[in-house]
Amino acid sequence: MGLCISLDSQLEHLRYQDIEYYVPEIKKGKVINVFSGSTFTLATKLKYVTSPIYKFRVKILGIEIDNHERENAYNYLTQIIAGKWVEVKNIQSDSYGITLADVYINGISVSSLLVSNNYATYKETQRVNLKHFPGSTVSV
Repeated sequence: MGLCISLDSQLEHLRYQDIEYYVPEIKKGKVINVFSGSTFTLATKLKYVTSPIYKFRVKILGIEIDNHERENAYNYLTQIIAGKWVEVKNIQSDSYGITLADVYINGISVSSLLVSNNYATYKETQRVNLKHFPGSTVSV
């Protein structure tokens, strides 16, 4: 009962801008759905042993899909990662709460595959306002 009262009092005067988005501490998972040429759902567990399986929507960090290549990028991304295990690094959350990550399949950067096949371009990413979990690397 005391925990509920304490939490209630903490939430009472909370402002939206004071709340941080959750950045999951994950390293790998299985892709269970592809939404677009740069966004997919990852199924995985958290670090603790009794963690249930969670799903996270992940957007590939640092790329932009060309408007004319959206469908082709989606088809290509589906072909290379759907139903497969991927590694995620540099996990972050942007100001909208979207989980961003560098994504690798068999040690190969998925963003570099999309760019080299002309489905995406690298974009300048302002990472100053991005939140990341301890131990991940943030390049500036």
